[in-house]
This record gives sequence, C-alpha cells and structure tokens, in this order.
Amino acid sequence: MKRSTIHILLILLFSNQSFSQSNNSYYNVFNSISASAISNHLNVLANDSLEGRAVGTMGAEIAANYISNFFSNLNLKRISKDNSYFQNIPMHGSNPLSGSELVFILDKDTMNLVFC
Repeated sequence: MKRSTIHILLILLFSNQSFSQSNNSYYNVFNSISASAISNHLNVLANDSLEGRAVGTMGAEIAANYISNFFSNLNLKRISKDNSYFQNIPMHGSNPLSGSELVFILDKDTMNLVFC
C-alpha cells in the first residue's frame, strides 16, 4: 500500500511539473497583456475614421488589415488556403425602402420602426 501511494505521488508530482513547463508560453502571453495595450487596440479599431467598419467599406478593410498585421507580428499560424488570416465569405447587403416599417409586437404592446 505504501509503495503504490509513493508511486502515485511521484506520478502526480512529475506530471504537474511537465504540465506547468508546457504552459509557460501561455503564462508569458497572459503576463504581456496590459490595460494600455488593449486600450490602444480599441482606440484604433473604434476610431471614427473607420466610419463604423460596415461590411464592404474602407473602414472594415482598414480594421481587418490592422488585425491581420497584429496577428502577423505575433507569428500566428495562417490557416487559409491563400496563406492569409482572411476567410472569404460571400456577403449580401440590403437597404430598406424608404417608408418601410418594422413592427415588434409583445402581447398588447407594439413598437413601430419606420425607415426614412
């Protein structure tokens, strides 16, 4: 009984050390994150010059390139077929016709949204 207990303790001890060594890179990454770095990224991506970053706009392209460059600086693995961080997704947009109306109804309450 004592022998098996010692073996179990040794296994747990060594497995814990190897686990902590394999996670050192994660701790380094987490320790490198700061409030000021996050704030800087948010200031860039939320800047009014990006005009809301709507799909298909120049603001969206600038934001996507900013993120792609950031990923590249981190040496993150590219997984797309064209060796980039972008994934092409067909997008379709629509604009409501002037005077169109959307009505939300909950029990006896309604809310009308009219598009100008």
